[in-house]
Amino acid sequence: MNSKALDDPSQRENLFHFKCFIKDSVRSLIIDSGSCANVASMALVEFLKLPTTKHSTPYKLQWLSECGELRVHQQVMIKFKIGMYQDEVLCDVVPIQDCHVLLGRPWQHDRSTKHDGRTNKYSLVLNDHKYVLHHMSLSQVNDVYQTMSESKEKKKCEEEHVEAESQEEEERRKDHVLQTNQSHSSLPNSISFILHDYEDVFPKKLPSGLPPLRIIENQIDFVPGSQLPNKTAYRSNLEDTKELQSQVEELLNKGYVKESISPCVVPVLLVPKKYGTWCTCVDC
Repeated sequence: MNSKALDDPSQRENLFHFKCFIKDSVRSLIIDSGSCANVASMALVEFLKLPTTKHSTPYKLQWLSECGELRVHQQVMIKFKIGMYQDEVLCDVVPIQDCHVLLGRPWQHDRSTKHDGRTNKYSLVLNDHKYVLHHMSLSQVNDVYQTMSESKEKKKCEEEHVEAESQEEEERRKDHVLQTNQSHSSLPNSISFILHDYEDVFPKKLPSGLPPLRIIENQIDFVPGSQLPNKTAYRSNLEDTKELQSQVEELLNKGYVKESISPCVVPVLLVPKKYGTWCTCVDC
């Protein structure tokens, strides 16, 4: 190796940046000896739908979060490839933005890596094979950050677009609610919105027929030795009988009720109360 490469000042203040393959997709990787944990980006985990596990010893971070203290409680196994070097590392899931994977002291300790500070190269032995990892040039690093920055900007624009569409849809919905609920002008807007959202539960005209049969039907078993009630029905005057018959026929036509085939039908009588309401009397 020539002296120019050994005296390359571009690596004096740089971390180790590289591209790796994770699930056949190119991702950015950083090796930082100052990090006390191996870290995977939350965006990477969500995008590749990687399975996570609960952290054995959850902890809190401050410097990685822009919105205050952050609790790290998930881990993910990252399988990556750099050239011929293939490995898998258990990483903490953190919303970092500078890279997709950061290998810290745990990885360096477990792999007994050696770092050449002047050339910024890492060497290690895994499964009786020796590997030397070479860093990317500054132009390549800048290209990676440029790509990540454009990707973030595109994602931000898409999120803002979706949010704007959601706000427009919400405004249209509110306008529609206000227009369709003019008859309920005395009600607060919050109540009108709820009535609009659940207008299918309170239709102006009830549909005919009963709900479909459920998988589980309730059943009441007889007490052993009990006898079926067998009493004559109450008598009512002609006017009440006609009204009751009219209501029963209407319910039958709409399919809300049906004739019972049970051997223990209980007679039912509607009795008018003092203020014009009706009371249901059951002979049991």
